[in-house]
Amino acid sequence: MKLFFAISLAFTSLSCIASTVDTGQVITTPNGDVIVMSKPKTKLAKVITPEICKEETVTIDKPRPVLLNGKEIYFYKDHPNDEITDIKSIELWTTEYKKFQDLLKVAIKAEMKLLPEGFYECRINNMVVSEAGKIVYFETNGISRLKPGKSMHRNEGYLDIPLEIRNTADEKLTNAIGDMHYTPFIFHEKATPYLGSYTFSFEVGNPEGYFNVR
Repeated sequence: MKLFFAISLAFTSLSCIASTVDTGQVITTPNGDVIVMSKPKTKLAKVITPEICKEETVTIDKPRPVLLNGKEIYFYKDHPNDEITDIKSIELWTTEYKKFQDLLKVAIKAEMKLLPEGFYECRINNMVVSEAGKIVYFETNGISRLKPGKSMHRNEGYLDIPLEIRNTADEKLTNAIGDMHYTPFIFHEKATPYLGSYTFSFEVGNPEGYFNVR
């Protein structure tokens, strides 16, 4: 889980994201929360093939949420000098990571019994957690079934999933994500919205050939 999390942290720096990041698309969620995205960062790059040599614009940094209802969304990569000084924060992060995992497993318990054998994951990106600890916005492509990989932390692509089972599982996961409640993130004695991500992974059956360490 690429999530910088804490109940009460002591940090060494904080800059105003709103003043340093160009804002772009504005999204209003079904619950009325207003998310402001950053503008994608692009650059010119040369494309060279045996037939052509040209310059084209490529995206180097995709849009991400930067404001929630007018308030800065904390993102740890914007603050490389921030430090966790409370070991209890690490313990809490571990506990709530497992809590989220268990919640999602329960949500698709029936579908897991119907899925083909294999290793699955569901990546939750651009996950905005409000001051109250609720997930108010996220992006996901639903569950994927990985092909066996040759080494740890790498896969060789994806395998098919029966469409009806996948659609049902994805719908249940989407609903369950909204039920997750984190302990609020406190910065300078004030609850602060923050940006995180989460990867929900699970096995069905006893798949072989996954993540063998060479």
